[in-house]
Amino acid sequence: MENQQILSNQSETKDASKKGRDKGLSKSVLKKAKRKQRNEEEKRLREIIQRASFSENNTPRNVLLDIAALAAFDRNGLDLNLVFHTGTSCKEEEALADRLYELTEANMKHLYLENEWIWTEARKRRELFHEDARLLIAQGKATGEVVGFIHFRFLLEDECPVLYVYELQVDPKFSRKKLGRHLMICAELIANKYKLEWVMLTAFKSNTASQKFFRGLRYDIDETSPQFSFEDMFDNDEATYDILSKKTRHCKT
Repeated sequence: MENQQILSNQSETKDASKKGRDKGLSKSVLKKAKRKQRNEEEKRLREIIQRASFSENNTPRNVLLDIAALAAFDRNGLDLNLVFHTGTSCKEEEALADRLYELTEANMKHLYLENEWIWTEARKRRELFHEDARLLIAQGKATGEVVGFIHFRFLLEDECPVLYVYELQVDPKFSRKKLGRHLMICAELIANKYKLEWVMLTAFKSNTASQKFFRGLRYDIDETSPQFSFEDMFDNDEATYDILSKKTRHCKT
């Protein structure tokens, strides 16, 4: 009888041990599956950014070719062509680089200083002419004069592929002619073409004209804006800017 009890206990122990091994194995398999899924998703996101940024031969992709119908702006007294540049190619053309910087400085430096942001020429030039920068530059067809431009980059923001607008600048002499709107439409079409999920940008709260312009284009405060940040929950009232965003048709949320 005692032997039978011992055998029964041993059998139960083996069953429990097997169940433990099976449970551990199931957890291991599940963990590996989740890791594989995460790695595949990260690869997919990197490929989206790569495809938007570079052609098959690994040279910067001229995204203006994808929206060729919008490469001319002939309305409201303006007769312009859009030209694609990277930050690197701009830097190689000294006169062009100077004009882009001077236009940005004229429009933005006072806003930086009013909002206690740091402005230095060297820093702004590094940003404008960074190797990841992509620019559409509006130039007079007859004169070649730079009237405005948009500077954007293809980025991953919180594991989401986005087109981030760094600068949208129009010469004040040519404002209110819908050039800025045209450049933003170009950016949105490019974002949709390459399956980016959002178009994002930063706007000073004090720049009421800019805020009104982007709200008119249906940009809303993004969840990553300071007022929604837990890290900034105690001082978000002091934030001088909003992060605005707009979904593309590829957005999953």
